[in-house]
Amino acid sequence: MRQQRAGLREATSRRVLVASATILGISRVDLALMRSCHGASRTAKPLASPRPVTIQRMGTLASELGPHVDRTHVQSRVYVDANVPARLVAFMRQSLDWDVMFVLEHDDLRRARDGEHYRLARQLRRTLITLDRDYLDDRQFPPAESGGVIVLMAPEERGYVNLLKRLDEEVFRPEPERLPLEGRKLHVHVDWSGLPREGSFDVTA
Repeated sequence: MRQQRAGLREATSRRVLVASATILGISRVDLALMRSCHGASRTAKPLASPRPVTIQRMGTLASELGPHVDRTHVQSRVYVDANVPARLVAFMRQSLDWDVMFVLEHDDLRRARDGEHYRLARQLRRTLITLDRDYLDDRQFPPAESGGVIVLMAPEERGYVNLLKRLDEEVFRPEPERLPLEGRKLHVHVDWSGLPREGSFDVTA
């Protein structure tokens, strides 16, 4: 009779555990671990009377490691003007792993004026990348109001790719979590000598 009661309590406990796990969204693997721990504790020290089972939600591997991954893998954030070829945008995303906001992919931005792109890039905490040299005009686009501007110039696509690689290594990769060129401008071309220390720069040597 005692064995029958023990078996009934065990079956009831399992049903409660399964039902609670379903409600809480606990995975089967986590549930199996909880069962084994619950069974081991009952075997090691039998209880005189059944006690309520308290279930705490156990996170999955992804949920536990996610915050750490986010901190160790920070993407460079850029705002790419409509005049940049789509193949270069794909290179930024696929090869350089940049977080790219491409103007042509947003209908409400396609016809926006240069000044709007200039302000929006800073508001979104993104570095503006463009082929338009008008952005080098400090009177029209004051550096102090910029989140950082890069004006690219190369004779062919391969030249642009090489410039983007250099920018990734010298500008973005060292400080991916912040705006590396905030309040500054770079005119980057095939003869670019590298990143100056401070100020607004039109490197055309």
